[in-house]
Amino acid sequence: MAIALATWQSSHHSIPAGALALRADAHRPGYLHTIPSNAAPDPVDTELRRIGTSISCPRGKMMIGEGDVAEHLFKVESGALRVVRLLPDGRRYSINFLMPGDYFGLADAKHYSNSVEAVSDARVIRYSRRSFEAMVESDARVGQRFFFVMSKELSAAQNRLVLLGRKTALERLAAFLLVMANGQPGDRRPGAREIDLPMSRSDVADYLGLRIETISRILTALRKQGVIALPDSHSFILLDRDALNDLSEGEA
Repeated sequence: MAIALATWQSSHHSIPAGALALRADAHRPGYLHTIPSNAAPDPVDTELRRIGTSISCPRGKMMIGEGDVAEHLFKVESGALRVVRLLPDGRRYSINFLMPGDYFGLADAKHYSNSVEAVSDARVIRYSRRSFEAMVESDARVGQRFFFVMSKELSAAQNRLVLLGRKTALERLAAFLLVMANGQPGDRRPGAREIDLPMSRSDVADYLGLRIETISRILTALRKQGVIALPDSHSFILLDRDALNDLSEGEA
């Protein structure tokens, strides 16, 4: 982080397009940001891919473990993963969901503070931490990119505090569904469309600090109100975006 900040301060006059995209999405939760589908190749991504290795992550596989030596960092290519922490009493706490385009393993110490495991079949790019840090030092564009990555993560943490501390159960779930809908390509066009939910309802309940029975009850109520349809347990169809947005803001 210190390297990224120093690079940003020395090179703020030439922010690459990819960094601007990250800044524009900084207000969104950590598991989601826009990935342009027809964007020109990003030179930073091209350089990072050169030093990375693409690996598969079968559903349920733990990519990194809490307390492991932080030798690598990663970028999600496809699928979804979750960030979890084991509490002293043995309970597991879901901190975040990671979707395509998200980075993880950006440890500020010698060991990872959280575990990351796949909630669906996924692929990630793995970078050697040593090679990555060398590139940050030698390429100002990479440092600039990760200044905005860290800014996005900070903003996401602040949004999560509001979500868990100030919103009702209905507002939390409505906000989550809306963010998932906003994060999938083409979702803003008119008309209903099916939105994938790679995580289970139990995962969603854990993340939102709710009981799974509460999640099921609210989903059923939203379906009866005509806000969403539920074709199966891993997707939903958004029928009334305005109503869902009002519910997420406590205005309904």
